[in-house]
Amino acid sequence: MNGTDSARAQLGNEMAVLLGCAIYCLFLAPTVARTVHPLAFRVACWIRGRSDRERAGTGTVARGALGKLDAAMVGFRLPFTCRQAVRDRLLEGWVMTAVTMVFIVAPMLIPFGMQTLAQSERAEANRGLAAIFTVAMVFIGAFGGTIRYFGPRLEVPAVRSVCSALTTAHQVWQGKATSKELDAAVSGLSGLLVHRAQKDERRWLRVEMTTHAKRVRETLRASSRKLLTSGTPAAAEVADKLGKILHGVTATTYETLLTAPDLVPEPDPGEPPKKQTALLLGAGIILSAGLAWGLSALQIPDEVVLIVALPVLVLPLYLGGAQGLVRARDLLRFGQGNLEPAPPDNATEVRQPSQEGPPG
Repeated sequence: MNGTDSARAQLGNEMAVLLGCAIYCLFLAPTVARTVHPLAFRVACWIRGRSDRERAGTGTVARGALGKLDAAMVGFRLPFTCRQAVRDRLLEGWVMTAVTMVFIVAPMLIPFGMQTLAQSERAEANRGLAAIFTVAMVFIGAFGGTIRYFGPRLEVPAVRSVCSALTTAHQVWQGKATSKELDAAVSGLSGLLVHRAQKDERRWLRVEMTTHAKRVRETLRASSRKLLTSGTPAAAEVADKLGKILHGVTATTYETLLTAPDLVPEPDPGEPPKKQTALLLGAGIILSAGLAWGLSALQIPDEVVLIVALPVLVLPLYLGGAQGLVRARDLLRFGQGNLEPAPPDNATEVRQPSQEGPPG
């Protein structure tokens, strides 16, 4: 075996390790993280309780995000009956971040660092391929695994997003922040609420939740536009709606985050989000083409390349596209090499007319 063949064999082994880490982070690591999550949360609650006992009687006020939220609720004179639940959600958010870093992100960063250190020792012809494949696998493994772990628990980042928006509204009220900062916080929150409704585990409630979340989004956008035109006085109106949303998200009553009088009139049905679909399709094309090129460079048979690349082509549409645009069985069909369109869910069997003549 000459030097070129040896370098290619070593590169193939390194890519196989990266691919194995990506598969672990994408499929196995979220399950491990979900298993460890309850124990880690209990430990965090125990540490918090011990810290509370040590500070008892000292008159120390809440610090960090909770302290700022307390000040905002008092400043806007809003009821805060869910304070303990919000505190638990904020703590759970830190626990989820730590679990994600340990069990999902770290297993991809370790081989990424090793590949980066070995980059200077590779032949010039293999550097570009190795760099592209490494970045693609790290992105798929770390980002995909994080999305799968956070997917069923989007209420935790939703609570933190509402708290951040309320804190920003209070800062706008005090003149310490601009209306554009609050508009950005409200926009991020409204998008997260819609995404959470679309990914809810209770499939029979997704349509109702998504419809309500979109109306909440339009209501927040209308209040944000009023804030941009009217200035600081409109921050109290935005904060009032955010306070109600905070109680709804904490109580997991996603069908009634805002009552009918608070919502804007129901909009007319519009066109599907073509821009978002085009961006997701473009991302799928780039990922699929890069993966196919890397596998072909390793002299993987074309049949295997096709089976692997086709599901990756529509994977972004499945993860972030509109509901029903791409289904799990479509990914399975593409993996089997079947490119024919699947029948709709409500398709019924069409009987063919008989070729026999009328009865004699």
